[in-house]
Amino acid sequence: MVKMKTIKSIILKVVGILEILLLLWGIWGVIQLNKPLTIKDIGYDNLLSVVNKLEGYTVYLKENGEYEPYLVLSKDYNGAKRCAVVAEISVG
Repeated sequence: MVKMKTIKSIILKVVGILEILLLLWGIWGVIQLNKPLTIKDIGYDNLLSVVNKLEGYTVYLKENGEYEPYLVLSKDYNGAKRCAVVAEISVG
C-alpha cells in the first residue's frame, strides 16, 4: 500500500512538471508569434521557430519589378551568420 502511494506521488509530480513545461512552451510560442520577423526566423534549419511551421519557408524578393519566391534554407549558412536562400522554380 505504501509503495502504491509513493508511485502515485511520483507520477503526479512528473505530470505536474510536464504541465509546467507545456505552459512555458506555449508562452514562448506566443512570444515568437508576436515579435517582428527576420529572414533568420523563417529558415528551414531554425528548429525552434514556431513561425516556419505555420507560415512556411518562403520569402518573396523583388527582382526586375516582380516578386519572386525564394526558399530560406539556413539561418547560419556555412557558419557565417548569413541566411541562405534558393530560388523556387515552378515546373509546368
